[in-house]
Amino acid sequence: QSPRVICQRIDIEKEINEYYERGVPGIDRSDFLRDLLNPHWDTVNIGIAYTDLTFVIYEYFERTGFEYVEKPKITDGYLSTRLTPRTNSSVSHLSFYFHPLPSTKTPDELDDLSRPDDPSFRVLKPPPPGHSLELPNASDRVADFWEEDNGTITVIADVNELIGKVGVYEMIVWSDEDDPQPVSVQHLYIEELSESANTERISPIPERPVESLEDLRIYALELINADREKHGVSPVRLGSNLSAQVHAENALEHGYVGHWTTDGLKPYMLYQMQGGVGVVAENAAGTSFAEDTGRCTDPRVVCNPKPPREAIADHQWSMVYDDAHADWGHRDTILDPMYDTVNIGVAHNSFGTSFYQHFEYVGVEYETLPTLRDGILRFRARSLSEQPIVSVAVYYDPPPTSKTPEEIGQLESYCTGGGFTDQCDGITSVFQVLIPASEGYFYADLEESDIIADTWEITDGVIHVEADIGKYIETPGVYTLTILSESGGPFLSRLGQYPITVE
Repeated sequence: QSPRVICQRIDIEKEINEYYERGVPGIDRSDFLRDLLNPHWDTVNIGIAYTDLTFVIYEYFERTGFEYVEKPKITDGYLSTRLTPRTNSSVSHLSFYFHPLPSTKTPDELDDLSRPDDPSFRVLKPPPPGHSLELPNASDRVADFWEEDNGTITVIADVNELIGKVGVYEMIVWSDEDDPQPVSVQHLYIEELSESANTERISPIPERPVESLEDLRIYALELINADREKHGVSPVRLGSNLSAQVHAENALEHGYVGHWTTDGLKPYMLYQMQGGVGVVAENAAGTSFAEDTGRCTDPRVVCNPKPPREAIADHQWSMVYDDAHADWGHRDTILDPMYDTVNIGVAHNSFGTSFYQHFEYVGVEYETLPTLRDGILRFRARSLSEQPIVSVAVYYDPPPTSKTPEEIGQLESYCTGGGFTDQCDGITSVFQVLIPASEGYFYADLEESDIIADTWEITDGVIHVEADIGKYIETPGVYTLTILSESGGPFLSRLGQYPITVE
């Protein structure tokens, strides 16, 4: 506008050519070309404005990797969105950058506007079932709900504590690739903060269906019987004894997998305490995270256990088909034809799933339960097998004492008698009660631990037994009676086990 200055009208085509040939003054040419030639982009939106003396060009490089079924929104502090990828890619996480609400800016102020280097917070994809995730940053959150169904991804996250200021939260969606790329940008305007402290928030997080314990037990029974059928063994029925459930809950609460409870009880002791009178064998399985459930209580660690049904299937398969580390003991118990019943315990929480099986065979019916009073053993019982009762072997365990999860986890199996050990070779009964010899016969070479019953009367198939065992039970502990029949037939000689505590 000065009369001393002559300005030549610009040539718009020349300006555009020079822009692409030479780049932008003040910006490194390599940086300019890096953005221009980046193969990540598939679309460019170009804006041009010019007058006789002015030329401006804006390029918005674009890649539309997702279509939104539901645009992102924040309601009552909950972020929710649904989106569908246009390619086979998925989503790894969402980054959120804070900007003040738009306001009038001077040209000089515009030069200072840029995205912050670090996001205000991120919403991460939960770890796969059975895995844990350590949050890289204190401001990271794992989505409360993340579901991929027929290509549509639904994300819901409680971000109430992270939305601390009024402004614009720029949401960048990142692809789930080896080299993650931003695939979508959305802007969420927060013009007022939620007064969640004074109001009750309504969560949009859908409640996942929870299978009942009975449904899980039936499912486990189906898996067990399917494996028994494959190996030519007759099926077992579901029992009602709660010992397996008690053990599963104790194991889950204290974070161990093993054959003792934290009270120091063995499976056959638990079984008897819950009313069991037969023979029981326990399989124990479970999952926890990072060898230490304490890891999952770390606020920077998110654990995502497998659903109970999936965990049960994994444990059952491992016990039958991947059991070499246990010398195939779990498999042998599952496929043992002696057992006709299984009691199943399942417990589940945010650390994992405990799965306990108590296989059971009841070969004896008591009319009078065994007692040890004044040094006299008494019981009245009937054999439910084709073989009669011929003797009673008694095994000894010291009084149960508390055990730590670490101690329980060190032992791989358990023994009848012997106390806290998994070395069962050499553990024998402390004494045996034998049927009196028939008239005209006698026992030769009796051991010192052999006791001839004072009473062994059979009436209508019911055996009444009394024996003076006082000198053998002077030490407090648990004396487990094992009712024996004649060996032979398809079953073991054990008909029943019955622990008796002597104080």
